[in-house]
Amino acid sequence: MNIEHRIELLERQNRRLKYILGGLAMVVAVGFSIGQTKKPSVPKEVRAEQFVLVNKTGRILASLRSHKDGAASLFIGNVSGGHAWLRASSEGGEFVLGKQHSLVSLNASEDGGDLYLSSLDRKHTTRLKASKYRGGLSIMGNKNTQINMGVYEDNSTFYLAGPDWSKRVSLRADLNNAGVTVSASSKKPCVAMLATNQGGIFSISDNDANNSILALMGKNDNHTGGQFSIYNKTGEVVCRMNVDAYGNGEVGAWDRKGMGRTLTPGP
Repeated sequence: MNIEHRIELLERQNRRLKYILGGLAMVVAVGFSIGQTKKPSVPKEVRAEQFVLVNKTGRILASLRSHKDGAASLFIGNVSGGHAWLRASSEGGEFVLGKQHSLVSLNASEDGGDLYLSSLDRKHTTRLKASKYRGGLSIMGNKNTQINMGVYEDNSTFYLAGPDWSKRVSLRADLNNAGVTVSASSKKPCVAMLATNQGGIFSISDNDANNSILALMGKNDNHTGGQFSIYNKTGEVVCRMNVDAYGNGEVGAWDRKGMGRTLTPGP
């Protein structure tokens, strides 16, 4: 091998070595650059007055908002009208589930709580309410028929109502008395029963404009026993069964002018 050939071989090796060293330097530089790159920072807090989520047509599907009165609300819905709504304010909280309109509603305030349920056609509803002074349950049917129960500080009530909102059957009780009334469609009591500390009273009334009493049964004025009276349509007593002051039974009958007689025991 002559000198020229050796020199050429050395020059090739030298060029290869330069390429290798250059590549290594580039790799080291890239690695150093990557190592020096900072990771993107993640914000710890995002502040805004509202966040709104919409679909591709722009319809709002969810929102989180703050209101001028200091309240905050969360809404979630779909394109079919189903929705859930949550609101909190200084007056209390409210939670609603619905489809087109509210089907379930739960409210809480300083005065108490309120639960409302409704059918999709709004023909049947149920409401349960509790406050500082009362608690109540109301169930309403298709034609405004109603069942209502209330509990107050000094009394409780229960009634059934007809399609005209009138009370057909009513039950009421307080610390000293309890009563039941049954009414016709005229909204006037036809049958009434009352229990008091002094005794019980049962009455039957006419379904006329004056709601005239037709029959009355209870304790007599002498407090010696019971008394049963029958009235005519003008309000006069025409027949009476009674216990007299001596504890004996007597039966009386009179005409509308007050003429008549009383039958007592004895010859």
